[in-house]
Amino acid sequence: MARFLGAVFVIAAGTILYVGQGVATLDEHLDRMGAGQVEKKKLDRVLTGSPSALESAAKELDANTRDAFVSGARQGIVGGFSDVMWLIAAVGIAGTVVSFWLLRPDRQRSRP
Repeated sequence: MARFLGAVFVIAAGTILYVGQGVATLDEHLDRMGAGQVEKKKLDRVLTGSPSALESAAKELDANTRDAFVSGARQGIVGGFSDVMWLIAAVGIAGTVVSFWLLRPDRQRSRP
């Protein structure tokens, strides 16, 4: 049961972290290029979609915004993935420490 709860936690928290990091990085790049609020919201939603949705959205943008979008999306995806891998490593290490602590031999029972 602990294994399944750990997997659910990592999937839920990882998804939130991944999307949050990706959107934040994308918004940062779009802000530098002066994109409007409506454009940012539209492109934020596209970021969590399929690769074909990303390509079609990028084709509709002007050159400066498209460059910022593509660059921000790439860096956001990589940054989000990296953050999720760190989360998985931390949860794995914490789970290992807790497992060793819970499975340690009971000193009172081991005495003859």
